[in-house]
Amino acid sequence: YRIFLGDIPFRDYFCPTTPFSYHMLSWWFSLAGESFLAVRLHVTLQAMVLTALTFLASRRLLGLGLIESSLLTLFEILWSPHFMHGIIWYNNDAAFFAMAAGLSLMWAWREEKPLWNLAAGALCALSFWSKQDIGAGAMAGGLASTLLLWRTAGSPRKAAHVLAFVSGLILVCGAICFHYWRHGALDDMVFWITKRGLMMKWEGPLTWTRSLEKAFSPFTTSVDRASKFFVLLMALPIPCSLSRYLVSRDRIELLGLGAAILWLSAYYAGLFTHDGQGFTVDLAAFACALGLVRRPWPAPSPEPSRARLDAWNLRLVGLVPPRLAAVSFLALLAVLGARGLRYAKNMGWPPSEHTHVLRTPRLAGLHIRPEAAAIDLLSGFIEERVPADEGFLILDLSIVYFTTGRRPVSPLTYFNIGDMQLDDEDRILASAADPSLRWFFYPGGRERFDADPFEGMGRLKTYLGAHFQFDGEAGGYSVLRRISA
Repeated sequence: YRIFLGDIPFRDYFCPTTPFSYHMLSWWFSLAGESFLAVRLHVTLQAMVLTALTFLASRRLLGLGLIESSLLTLFEILWSPHFMHGIIWYNNDAAFFAMAAGLSLMWAWREEKPLWNLAAGALCALSFWSKQDIGAGAMAGGLASTLLLWRTAGSPRKAAHVLAFVSGLILVCGAICFHYWRHGALDDMVFWITKRGLMMKWEGPLTWTRSLEKAFSPFTTSVDRASKFFVLLMALPIPCSLSRYLVSRDRIELLGLGAAILWLSAYYAGLFTHDGQGFTVDLAAFACALGLVRRPWPAPSPEPSRARLDAWNLRLVGLVPPRLAAVSFLALLAVLGARGLRYAKNMGWPPSEHTHVLRTPRLAGLHIRPEAAAIDLLSGFIEERVPADEGFLILDLSIVYFTTGRRPVSPLTYFNIGDMQLDDEDRILASAADPSLRWFFYPGGRERFDADPFEGMGRLKTYLGAHFQFDGEAGGYSVLRRISA
C-alpha cells in the first residue's frame, strides 16, 4: 500500500523483509483499485499457476499416470495457503518462485539448453527478493545443485549452464539493487534485509557455534513434528534419484535431483528461521517431491560391470511390492490432505458463526478470526474521532492504515513489540516525537501500560506517559492522545 502511494521501502519507511511481494501487490492495486479484490486476484492467479505447474510437472516431467498426477494436484489445492488463508503472504511468493525455479532446472537437464538455467537463476533471485530466508535457501540449493550436476555431466556446454544460472541471479539482484540505489535507499536496504532481518530471527551471539546450533535447530528444538517429517519426505527424492541412476545409468534419472536439492534447501531455510511452516508454503514443490519418489523404476543397466550394484538396488526396491507402494502413496496423500483440511477449519474455514465478517469498505465481506474483529472497531473509531490531518501510530494492526485510507506520518509503519529490538527504541522515539503524530493505539488496557508493555524500552514508556493521555478504548486497544501544548 505504501509503495502504491509512491513511497520507497527502506527510504520512506522501515521494512525488515525483502520487498518484491509488496511491489507486486502495488501493481495489483493499480489494476484493481484499493480493495481486497487486488489481493484476491493475485492469490487466485498464483494458485491457478501452481496447480497447473503441479499437474504438468507430474505428467510431462515425472511421467506419472493421470490418476496419480490428479491426486497430487488435488493435494496441492486442498493444502495450499491460498486455499487456507486466501490472503497474500510473502512466504507464498517466495515458495512460488522456488517451485518455478526447480521446474526450470528440470527442463534445463532434459533439454540441455542454458536458457532454462538462466531462468532458474532469475527465479531463485526473485524468491530471495520476496522473502530472504526461503529465497536464500533456494539460491544456495539451486547453485549447489547446478554446480554438482553440470560439473559431472558429459555435456560439452556444461560451463555455459553454470554461467547461465549465475547470470540469472546477477541480472535480477543487480536490477533491484540499482532501483534502490537510484532512489537513495541502497544502504538502508542492505541494513534492514541483512543485519536487521537476521536480528528478528536470531537469539544469542553471532558465532560459528551458534550458527551450527541454529542450522540444526529444527531437529533439536520444539519445532512442530509435522515440519520435521516434511524435511525427511522432501529429502527422499535425492537418494531415490541417485538409486535410479545407479540402476539404469541413464542421465534422465537425475532429472529431478537439482530441483529436489533446491526445494529441500528452500524449505529447510524457511523452517529454521520461521520455526514451523509444515502447514503452509512450498506445497506445490512438496507435491512434486512426492512425485519424484513415486516415479516408475527404470530397467537395469546393460553394463556387466554394474550387475552386482544393480542387483543390490533392485533387491532393495523389491522389499516394497508395487501395489503396496501405490497404496502407501495414496494413504500418505489422504492423511496429509485431511490434516490440511483440519488446519483450514481451525483457521476459520468454512465461514461459520465463529468467524467475524468485516464491514469496513475496503475489506467488506472478508471472514476473519474473532480476535481480529478489532479491525472494524479501530477503523470506525479513527474515521469518527481522528481528523484526517492528525497522524496516529498503532501496534500490531498496521492494516488499519489501509482500511482507513490514512498515510502513516513516520517511517514506523509496522510496530510489533515481539519483532522489535532494544536498539529500535531510538527509531520508535523519533516517530513518537513527530509533532504531527497525535494518537497512539496499543492492545490492552491501562493495566498493561503500567506493567511495561514495551519490554524494557523505558525511555519510550516515559515519553508516552509525559506527552500522551488516555482517551478511552476501541476494539480492545487503549487510545492515547497527545497532550496539547
